Amino acid sequence: MRRNFERDREVNRLLRAKGWKVIRVWEHDLRRKDEPKLVRRLIRPLGKR
Repeated sequence: MRRNFERDREVNRLLRAKGWKVIRVWEHDLRRKDEPKLVRRLIRPLGKR
């Protein structure tokens, strides 16, 4: 798991350096009870254009 986290951070850095906005969604973020929180997390960066 630690290696996945480190790899994700490196990929995020590379993508941001190329001008991308990165939103990483983990499988456990997809639980129904967390849906409102996830939706807010996805919408927030889209509003800052």
